[in-house]
Amino acid sequence: MAVVAGDVDFSYRVDVSRGVTLAEPIPALRGITLSIPRGGRCAVLGANGAGKSTLLRLLAGRHTPDNGVASILDEPCRSPKLNGRVAYVPAESWGSGLASLSVASVVTGARDRSMTEGGSEETLDALEAATGVAKLRHRDTSALSDGQRRAVQLFVALAPPKLEVILLDEACADLDALVRDRVLTYVRATEATVLYATHVFDGLDDWPTHVCDVRGGRVAACEAWQSEGPGSLFATAKARLEASEPADMKEAAARALEDETQSTLSGDAVVFEGVTYRYDPRARPALDGCSFTIRAGRRVVVVGENGAGKSTMLALAAGARLGMDQSISIHGAHPSRSNLRASGVVAYLGPAFKQQLESCAAISKATPFGETLQAYKDDAFQERAKRLMALLHVEESWRTGLCSSGQKTRLQLVLQLAPRADVRIMDELTRDLDALARHRVLEFLKRDAATCLYATHVFQGLDGWATDVLRVRRGACLVEEAASVDVAGVLLSGLRNDADLPPPPPPVEPPPKQGSTNLPAGWASRRANTLEGGFGAHGWTTASAVGAEHAGEISTAHQAFADLYESGGKR
Repeated sequence: MAVVAGDVDFSYRVDVSRGVTLAEPIPALRGITLSIPRGGRCAVLGANGAGKSTLLRLLAGRHTPDNGVASILDEPCRSPKLNGRVAYVPAESWGSGLASLSVASVVTGARDRSMTEGGSEETLDALEAATGVAKLRHRDTSALSDGQRRAVQLFVALAPPKLEVILLDEACADLDALVRDRVLTYVRATEATVLYATHVFDGLDDWPTHVCDVRGGRVAACEAWQSEGPGSLFATAKARLEASEPADMKEAAARALEDETQSTLSGDAVVFEGVTYRYDPRARPALDGCSFTIRAGRRVVVVGENGAGKSTMLALAAGARLGMDQSISIHGAHPSRSNLRASGVVAYLGPAFKQQLESCAAISKATPFGETLQAYKDDAFQERAKRLMALLHVEESWRTGLCSSGQKTRLQLVLQLAPRADVRIMDELTRDLDALARHRVLEFLKRDAATCLYATHVFQGLDGWATDVLRVRRGACLVEEAASVDVAGVLLSGLRNDADLPPPPPPVEPPPKQGSTNLPAGWASRRANTLEGGFGAHGWTTASAVGAEHAGEISTAHQAFADLYESGGKR
């Protein structure tokens, strides 16, 4: 056997987020017993907070069992003999803090280390093709989307040539469906033993040889898997979650979905007309002539490859990026000139919405969530928050510092979906949720009557929910009516067509702007390193972003854009 665990117990004794010892240990794993044969590929299933990530961290040597024995390749999990033989990719992806590194330097360094350890050029070329990092070499890590940064992280983790065990903790959730399929196909071809904890099952039906069902810190089942056709793994995961759910919690969730809001809005909710947006005046546009119209009350799935421009488009629509000279309308108002989020017209759940819960000074990581809710005095907010808590099984005693990634997402969803809004703009907000919780969030939004723009790489479970599809292809946008059945298959087919598009043209110098730009209050003081500001965290000018021919024209990214701000947008 490649991976063995026998009666393993583990409890958290330290709150790492606050650096304090807990008064009472919190049990995370209870009597874990499993065995995976060499060459097996195990899909680790379970609800948010069930213990999947803790199990993989323990097998990776990040934790020491309180009781029991866990081994990999007949060695203790923390044995130095496993160095170079075990790869572990955690759920936390690389952030934008790698702003000083070019993708070429990261990839070249990983290749050089692999070659010195006996790797082959053919294998590394195949890994580059699978992750898609070959076409990112000229870029800087700060200028990549979340999915593209995850692809670079996977290349580095999978480059060592002697890997025998691979531990993946939601490592492909950020990737678009095509890249995810290529990466898992590559992993399968390595013949390594793989444990893959995931809530994303698109195209995964024939991939695993085993499934491990983790419930409440215990292994409820660890058995061989036989696919019954497309969608069978997703259906199995959802059915097991429903079967393990207590009857009273199931009834509470059903009651939370009984109320339905009737829309009072009509006409055009979201309008883009010829929107072109660059992160740098000399860089290739992230959006290029983007035009579309969304009617009020429609539920729109936004799809596209990693780096296609989805997050940029949604941030502009929400007013989270500055587009003063762009023709954008949200129910007749310009999002950069009117604070639509403060007035309740727009609710924006962007890439950083979960981090906001952790970093907000008013919300201590040691404060129970119930106390956080007491700060909101609006009765309508409280009523909807209680419904959402019942729907997502959120408890008032939860503390953010002790929650799993999926549980933190649930907490923030309660806070973000409780206020009413006319337009909800959501960027990958459900990738951390288990299949049942994701289904219930979509059902809540369906009954909410708001216009929804929902960017996602998770396609299963969208049948009957989506009314339209907004395809983003290399910065251009196209709206089409959603299929009534097999939405996942239709969306995946569209992505394959996108992958066949010719490469985009090189960046060109844009025409100079005429006149001055009057910035709204607060924007002039923002800088390029702000998390969700007008010029955001996805990287402004670096030598790799604007091209080598412009490398000598700038000193640093921040200085270049400080000058841009001070000039009122003129170059």
